[in-house]
Amino acid sequence: MSDVHSNIVTWLHDQKYWLQVAVKKLMDLEDVSDEDIGELSSLLKTEEGQRTDIEIDFSTFFDSDNSYGQLRISSIGEIKGIENLSPRVPLNFGDRNLAVIYGNNGSGKSGYTRILKKVCGKNNANELKPNVFEAEPDVRQCLIGFNCDGTEFTETWVVNSDAIDALVNVDIFDSHSGKSYIDSESDAAYIPETVALFEDLVVVCKRIKKSLESEKITLQSQLPTLPPDYIKTKYGIEFSTKLKAGIDAEKLKSYFNYTEEDVNNQASFAERLKEAPSVQARQKRQHKKQLEILISTINDAVEQVNIDACGTLFQLQKDAKNKRKIAIEGASASSMSNAILPGIGTETWMAMWQTAREYSVSIAYPSKKFPKTDHDSRCLLCHQSLGEEAKQRLQGFEAFVTGTLEKNAEEAEKTYKDKLDKLPSIPSEEQLKTNIQAAKLDEDIWFSVFQDIWENIQKIVVDLKKEHVEALTGYVLPEDIFKLIVELTESIEEQIQLHNSDAENFDKEQLTKDLNDLKAKQWTSGYIDAIIEEVTRLGKIQSYEQWIEFTNPRAISVKAGDVSKEVITEAYIDRFNSELVSLGAKNIKVELVKTRVEHGKVKHKVQLRGVVSITARAPEILSEGENRIVALAAFLADVTGKPQKSPFIFDDPISSLDQVFEEKTIDRLISLSEDRQVLIFTHRLSFLGLINDKANPYQTHIRKEPWGCGEQGHIPLFAKKPINAIKDLRNNRLKKANKIFNEHGYDEYYPLAKSICSDFRILIERVVECEFLADIIQRHRRDVHTKK
Repeated sequence: MSDVHSNIVTWLHDQKYWLQVAVKKLMDLEDVSDEDIGELSSLLKTEEGQRTDIEIDFSTFFDSDNSYGQLRISSIGEIKGIENLSPRVPLNFGDRNLAVIYGNNGSGKSGYTRILKKVCGKNNANELKPNVFEAEPDVRQCLIGFNCDGTEFTETWVVNSDAIDALVNVDIFDSHSGKSYIDSESDAAYIPETVALFEDLVVVCKRIKKSLESEKITLQSQLPTLPPDYIKTKYGIEFSTKLKAGIDAEKLKSYFNYTEEDVNNQASFAERLKEAPSVQARQKRQHKKQLEILISTINDAVEQVNIDACGTLFQLQKDAKNKRKIAIEGASASSMSNAILPGIGTETWMAMWQTAREYSVSIAYPSKKFPKTDHDSRCLLCHQSLGEEAKQRLQGFEAFVTGTLEKNAEEAEKTYKDKLDKLPSIPSEEQLKTNIQAAKLDEDIWFSVFQDIWENIQKIVVDLKKEHVEALTGYVLPEDIFKLIVELTESIEEQIQLHNSDAENFDKEQLTKDLNDLKAKQWTSGYIDAIIEEVTRLGKIQSYEQWIEFTNPRAISVKAGDVSKEVITEAYIDRFNSELVSLGAKNIKVELVKTRVEHGKVKHKVQLRGVVSITARAPEILSEGENRIVALAAFLADVTGKPQKSPFIFDDPISSLDQVFEEKTIDRLISLSEDRQVLIFTHRLSFLGLINDKANPYQTHIRKEPWGCGEQGHIPLFAKKPINAIKDLRNNRLKKANKIFNEHGYDEYYPLAKSICSDFRILIERVVECEFLADIIQRHRRDVHTKK
């Protein structure tokens, strides 16, 4: 066992037994279930679980070595509904470790990178969008091809769904991820099992803490709410703020016991306070007022539904019906007797007539008297001219409507309706309870009494609003039903008179305080059992708070920091410094430092080295190119510490770099490809030329076509090495052209041959520039390149 592992085991053996069991579960199980958390929570509460003299054997847990296979990304194809990507041929990454995907701006490179970031589950991956210039398709997905240890896999990935598990260890560098390395704290990309153990242990502690807190919340106090009047009393303060765990039950019983002496003293204090009762008199007047309102409201309501009121309403109903009948009969007997259709004077007919009136005076014949029956009058409905008979009929109708019989009928109906509208409204159950409480009556006794009365009143009200053929009998209050309330009201009035005549000649403030103390003692004495139970509950709460404190991950984080310093930070910093050297950036005054440990996770940050101003930040001081090369060094230092042989993906890694940094970066990328796949997306021809000079990468070209971006094709002629391009011209294109000539003749052969000749001429010029002149000058390049 290594020294680091031995040190961890020693630390674990100093911890409580429950924590050691938690570590064993983390080592034995792929996932600690809620059931396991429950077991650990139960163990933590026991004396055994809190012991520190029990040691679990961890010697075998740190001896296993994990082996990791090789992973490659093969292709991305069948893209549907992702940005402007619409290739007809899948983007293939070849069978070499080093692959360069070249394309101009807008050709789809960033789209492919964004897909890979999302598919590989990178934290800074943005949500993928459809082509915003087209309608969103029903299906949005792509087909990802990858190879694990020589076995090919393809998986259909739905846009913005979870990452593909097999690809989560792929590392991707672009502008966004580079900025995060140099502009903020970051976690190490790979956490060794020894350090990951502490991170997982912190998570387990948090879950146990959450479980304990959930149990603690259930321990709710069963104490009743202390009445506001007793809050500042001696016994109220003891009851509400001074109860705590460990108080003896017998002492509590003795303290809150309400004795016969207390009863006598309370009566005496109350009697003496009556001699200076201005406040009590005011309260009793309010009490009396509430009682009187409660009774008078009932009495008023009963007055409206008694036998006399029911008889009056019946007569009003009868009168309204009779007068309406007379009005209708009068209409039939009047000059309207020549009406052709029945129903003149009915409610429906009257409504129609009033509507016709409004239409005539406001729209059809404004400022003309209704009905308009002069020579050019027309029917308001069919717009036909009115004959003499129609004019006479309309004038007769209007005379009827404005006649005495109709007015009498309307007045009788209105009187009846107004009387119905004034019938009492029934209070809600909540309102009734509030009124009873305001009157200081016993709700258990009086609520049902008042509710029964109001229900009887409501029944009469409902019946009164219905049409009935004879007068209702009404409602009569049971005799002496409010006798006790009347007597109470009279007694209160007598007390008010006595209070008003009493003189104030004693220490009212102190006596009031003593009386309230006794009242509070009397009240609390009725809850002795609840008080004892509350003290027991507080003891349990105290235990839970201690158990929750056991789950504090502070000690775990401290130990994680010590271990991570040895197995992560020092190696991480060494790799960072080494990467700066490899990338030609050793003279840039930056350093990688550990900043803190949070929940078992160690944080690192790139900062300036040797600065005077502590507020100076690297992104603000370094040039754009320096920022880029330092970010690249931090990224490589981070991800190369992982044991997995997963692909590295770079999106324009040399952006903003000068020629020196560019060449160093290319050398480093080539060295990375020695033992794993390296995919590079670029739009820089210089990069493509340099990497071709130094290595033999798989190359492909993506471009924008009329149907969309991301279409794969051959590397353009100007981007190839001239000698290799000539070989391809001779061995492939010329042979194909010759075959077409032999099979299809000159007409189809001619454009191919002409294209070959044109490209051959260009390649001869490129040979002169790149081979004979060593790429020092080119025809269409302004600058002159010299090599050191």
